[in-house]
Amino acid sequence: MASSKGEFSSIKESTKSPIYLGDATPTKVCGEGIVDLEGGCFTNFLHVPSLSINLISIYQITHFGSGRKVDFIPNPQ
Repeated sequence: MASSKGEFSSIKESTKSPIYLGDATPTKVCGEGIVDLEGGCFTNFLHVPSLSINLISIYQITHFGSGRKVDFIPNPQ
């Protein structure tokens, strides 16, 4: 999910139901599209303007599309 339309390489309006945040607050989904990141192209990304940060699901990364691998490594200082 991304808050800014500028993150999307392609986006269309969405009629999806609202999503619910961790505190059960319903939040409007305004669009759905494609986001290009360093790790590849991700489809079905949701445009949710009210988010304060962008969110990406590790499950979606590893289970959809070409089945990418995620490595968690320490950030060298």
